[in-house]
Amino acid sequence: MRESIVYKKRNELNIEKWDTCIDASSNGLIYAQSWWLDTMADNWDALVIGDYEVVMPLTWRRKWGIKYLYQPAFTQQLGVISAQDISTDMVEAFIDTAKKYFRFAEINLNFKNKVNGSIARNNFVLDLNRPYEEIRSGYKKNLRRNLEKADIGELNYRHYDGKNDTNDIIGLFKKTYFNNRKMGVQNDDFELLKGVFSKGYFNYTQVRAITNEDNIHSAVCFLKDRKRLYFLLPVSPVAMRNSSAGHLLVDRIINEFSLQNFIFDFEGSDLPGVSQFYQGYGSENQPFYFIRWNNLSWPISLLKNYK
Repeated sequence: MRESIVYKKRNELNIEKWDTCIDASSNGLIYAQSWWLDTMADNWDALVIGDYEVVMPLTWRRKWGIKYLYQPAFTQQLGVISAQDISTDMVEAFIDTAKKYFRFAEINLNFKNKVNGSIARNNFVLDLNRPYEEIRSGYKKNLRRNLEKADIGELNYRHYDGKNDTNDIIGLFKKTYFNNRKMGVQNDDFELLKGVFSKGYFNYTQVRAITNEDNIHSAVCFLKDRKRLYFLLPVSPVAMRNSSAGHLLVDRIINEFSLQNFIFDFEGSDLPGVSQFYQGYGSENQPFYFIRWNNLSWPISLLKNYK
């Protein structure tokens, strides 16, 4: 197997075959589609087996002449992807091959890539291919109380499809949360994300909001492929949080897409309060896996923040 893994530069890839593999694989999430990687990654190449039966995107940067693997902003999971069963041995073979080209890495593998030395990170998912009433019956009591509170107010569920509306919501997210250093994103990352929502990828991007007299109480820019809805960028302005609009927003999206063959992907989280919020909808944890290696020579290997 190790001899059959081939390193291909971005310009050597057959993008049609690449995207077909991603689309056909249950763990081929939207972040591995070529258009997403072309927009969000500084650079990316790939490891490939055969006629794109098994693939692994390699998102990389260069500093001090050294190439290293990193996780692009707003890109939760990548890793080894295939429509075939993926064994631990296969994942380890891909990682061993990647180590030949990159001496340093901090990357997220996907939910089917558990290997020794990896760290599990929470990701909550909810099957929407059921009647809304059945899904709602799994809601926790506290969530039900918040939804009753939201129903008392004059709140409206709105669809947005304009570029300016999307940019406004991305700007609102940045204004509300950007000072949180744990986000791990930069100013430029938000501009890249605006590109995702404005470059004609309309089949993959959606925007919803809870409003009252054109005031946004809660909103989200999310992604949609044929398998999942990705709760990418939710925001509730601090002044509006007492309205429980954030709870109502998720509920309305679930209602809109119920009885359709989608998984609602909450995109996290390891934060206890956020995890509790997502679990309130009856979601299940489907963890993905973080892995790091540092084979740099001394003293570069001692640097803690190699970026």
